[in-house]
Amino acid sequence: MAVRYCAPCSRGRARVMPVYFIRSGSDGPVKIGSTNNVRRRMQMLQTGSANQLVLLRAFVGGEAEEKAIHNRLSRFRVSGEWFEASDEVLTACRIGHLGADNAAAERAYAA
Repeated sequence: MAVRYCAPCSRGRARVMPVYFIRSGSDGPVKIGSTNNVRRRMQMLQTGSANQLVLLRAFVGGEAEEKAIHNRLSRFRVSGEWFEASDEVLTACRIGHLGADNAAAERAYAA
């Protein structure tokens, strides 16, 4: 999945960055984070991982959105930004934190 990366808003508001869900292997934990460049982040993470990493999803969100997702899924936290691949975590990945309201924004940033 290619994601377009947002430039800073001309009015000085915070940047809206993609929130990503990356899975370690086919049945491993899921990393939930945000970054300006998902492809570069995947490469950096892959360098330190023995398992093949898979981008499950990236959608418009930013740091506040990432934090809200982390808080909502905190009981599944394994370590840092890594979470068990529970049904709840995978559902959050499928629908995004904003659910259907995020669909138009997601389409605008997905290539």
